[in-house]
Amino acid sequence: MEENSSDRNERVSRQFIKQEYGSIPELFYSHNTKAPFEHCISCDRALQAPNTQYLVEKAFRNYPEFKTTDVIFEYAMCLNCAEQMRKELSLSSLSRIQEFFENRVDFHQRRDQLMHSDSLNAPAWLENCLVTGEAQPSLEEYQIYGHFVDNRCIYSFLPYMISGTAVDEITNLLSEKTLGEIDRFIDENFGLPPELKKPIRDNPIIFV
Repeated sequence: MEENSSDRNERVSRQFIKQEYGSIPELFYSHNTKAPFEHCISCDRALQAPNTQYLVEKAFRNYPEFKTTDVIFEYAMCLNCAEQMRKELSLSSLSRIQEFFENRVDFHQRRDQLMHSDSLNAPAWLENCLVTGEAQPSLEEYQIYGHFVDNRCIYSFLPYMISGTAVDEITNLLSEKTLGEIDRFIDENFGLPPELKKPIRDNPIIFV
């Protein structure tokens, strides 16, 4: 059954409940500009305009032998485009992803613990995998997600970090239709050759 507007508003309300605001952590700056993202990757909307909500996803690979970390890919997307992209994904994929997180993560408990102990200290929200609890320095690959409004970071159920292992589990839940939409998104927004598309396809944006 297709999600109606009432269900969608309830889901968004649950997702972003108990909001607190802080400055944008540098971890969520663009790797290329060393500053906050300025435009939506899909519609080019100005993200620093007042009351503009958007999401940022960044994927990293650790190189312990060189004591360095590389950015695999990154982008920012306004909330309107994120919701539109969500509509393009298969209902089976969305249902499986939602069930996955409901079974593996207590978002309310996590949020309450972090706000009690570390308040708006972004690194504390990102130091362990949301799903597996693995520490970031021990991970070969990981992704971070954040929710923002103009020049502020929203602390609710986000921000969070997900390990490459957890992302693999989620990717295995996706239908061929959804994987096709991810390929389309990559082609339209990154324009990468096939050998460079795989890291992004294997680390897709996750809407929860």
